[in-house]
Amino acid sequence: MLNQLDWVAVWYVNGYVTLDDRQKALVRDSVRRNVTVFRTEQLPGFLDVLGGMRGDLGATMTPALVAQRFGEIETLGRQTAGLLVPDTVLLLRSLSPAQVDELFATFAENAEELAEDYSGSTPERRRERQARSVLKMTRRMTGSLTPAQEQLMRDHLARLHDLAPQWLERRRNWQQALRAALDGAREAPEFDQRVASLILDPDQFDSVRYRAKVGENRIVIYEMLAALMQSLSPVQRAHVDRRLAEYERNLLALTAG
Repeated sequence: MLNQLDWVAVWYVNGYVTLDDRQKALVRDSVRRNVTVFRTEQLPGFLDVLGGMRGDLGATMTPALVAQRFGEIETLGRQTAGLLVPDTVLLLRSLSPAQVDELFATFAENAEELAEDYSGSTPERRRERQARSVLKMTRRMTGSLTPAQEQLMRDHLARLHDLAPQWLERRRNWQQALRAALDGAREAPEFDQRVASLILDPDQFDSVRYRAKVGENRIVIYEMLAALMQSLSPVQRAHVDRRLAEYERNLLALTAG
């Protein structure tokens, strides 16, 4: 599995910027070293959370419990991302001016596609697209949903703040800050600290108002998922359990020595 993961990592980064052989080796080495650390330090935590979520299927689901599980996963995600920061900084420091131009040209292309999907649409169309996407992802976990369950989700999703334009703007602000760092002097420790800060705290450019609305949206999502879980049939609960067990198997297989 690790050889495949090496290849996937190089392929993924190459989708943003064309790497030279030395940079490809850096990515491969980073994957190998950090998977070993992940297996020892983070994997047990992820398995514990997945096991807890499977146990939750037989419990009374509340928004507070959903929030707890989200928080546990986010904490583990930040810890895992932290493993990759030093090597990511090293890779970014190694980019040539031409590679930097290529990277940000890719960012610009992606931004145009996102703007077409989000900013160019009406709030009503964005909301409907969002509802269809969330329902599709939910069916992957639960299997078929009843009309009542779909309506339950749509009612909650209709309460969400439409933050698509602000989300696009915060992406642009983050990318501009990264470009400024890459175009400036790349001397340690200033460069390393600045880029690490951008990676670990991508929300640093968010306004207080935006963060408040994001928090309100989270509460709606927690309430929606708690209500949905309470409505699941035994067949649907079994479907969710199988999916969570599949995630456990995939994590174990991915990190197998």
